[in-house]
Amino acid sequence: SKKIASALVHIDEKLIRFKLPQDTNWDDRFRELYSQLVKIDADLPRQIVEQPDFGLPGHVLFLSQLPPQFLGKAIEAFERKIEASPDFQWNSDVIFVFGESTKPAHREMIRDLYDDFALQPAVLAVLAAQPEEQDRDKFIAGLESSQIEVLEACVKALEKLSPPQQPEETVKLFATLRRLGNDKREKNLQARIIPLLQRWTGQQFGQVSDLADTDKARALVQAWEQWIAKTYPQVYQMVLQQ
Repeated sequence: SKKIASALVHIDEKLIRFKLPQDTNWDDRFRELYSQLVKIDADLPRQIVEQPDFGLPGHVLFLSQLPPQFLGKAIEAFERKIEASPDFQWNSDVIFVFGESTKPAHREMIRDLYDDFALQPAVLAVLAAQPEEQDRDKFIAGLESSQIEVLEACVKALEKLSPPQQPEETVKLFATLRRLGNDKREKNLQARIIPLLQRWTGQQFGQVSDLADTDKARALVQAWEQWIAKTYPQVYQMVLQQ
């Protein structure tokens, strides 16, 4: 078990050291190989996590078969690697691993990665799972994303936070509602934004069910826009008329 665990942990290192090519199916085939090895030896995931060199981004794959009771040990191994290497190559997979931790220090590590544009979607997704007011500005900024996953995460977080104190947040939320299209997933998100706008503003225009009808949906958005433009004219001009 230990020899196999060591070999698996060091495969990425060998690929880099010997400049070995990887085809587009490498990850899928390697995942299948690992799954079969675990069927033969159920203790292999634990042996892998206990390897001294475990903790690189490519090792997240091995957590797919790891019993939950050993996850904390795995996260600690990643943390040691990060502390030992200033050039540690964070990726979304590692961020989601740390998202499973309940330690405030780990959440702070994730928060510190927010300014890395490539990692923002994963950071927002993890922070949105248990949103805090201190990250409110990140969720509001995320409403400008073109990625539906990011929009869903940010709206989910804002649903759990208190109503805003600044009109800019309300206008930006409406701007998100307005630009969403007819895709089913986008329609579902609109159906979540409308109740949130209602809670934030105390206003009621139409019904969420109106979104199912094209004409009623357009009228509903227009009603909100008229109210937003009249109530927050300066912010409306700044956010929506750029």
